[in-house]
Amino acid sequence: MTTKEDKVSTLVSRISVSLPPDLLAELDGMVESRGYGSRSQAIGEMVNYQLAEHKRSLGNEVMAGTLTLLYNRAARGLHGASEVAAFRDLPPFAPQQAAHLARLVLMQILPALAEADLEPFGRGLSELQRAIGDHFAPAQGGRFTSRRVAAALAVLEARGACCVGQSSWGPTGFAIVDTAERAQEHARELRQRFPDEAELEFRVVAASNRGARIRIQEPALGMPQGAG
Repeated sequence: MTTKEDKVSTLVSRISVSLPPDLLAELDGMVESRGYGSRSQAIGEMVNYQLAEHKRSLGNEVMAGTLTLLYNRAARGLHGASEVAAFRDLPPFAPQQAAHLARLVLMQILPALAEADLEPFGRGLSELQRAIGDHFAPAQGGRFTSRRVAAALAVLEARGACCVGQSSWGPTGFAIVDTAERAQEHARELRQRFPDEAELEFRVVAASNRGARIRIQEPALGMPQGAG
């Protein structure tokens, strides 16, 4: 019989960690006091925190905030034929709303991101996410694909996250706050509030400050275009 926990465990890679006995005892104490489900969960959070801090410390990059990603391993967003059908059946945005959202992106969200000004960035992105989520709600079952992720995002929004939203069709959600420390606090609170939701995972990460990179590879000499 396969349990929910078994399904989730197949999505991670296992490594071996050796610790001195005194350090292991301190780790176990922290696991118990902070309500972690396991040593692995606590170590994973600490690794994510250090990676976020490492990216923050890179001297030639600007980091506007820290993200908390919310995964629901039991749900999937629309894709393939279902996604094609959704785009076909949903009505277009009203011209006035489309113009407003375009202006919001160009005149508020992108300039605030470039200036690392988190408050107007978060305010604008939250408005954009609400509008898009409501527009696609008939196809994905609500503003968010996963009700569990939506419930967790509501907690973070109430706790003062700068913005919350969903990645594409979901079910992954995100929340952005000003510091890695605050993001870690939020992730711990979510784990304590949803202790029996094995499918949910809360991960603190740093944003990538570089745009997408596209590599165009020229065909080998003598090979006709499109061959291979």
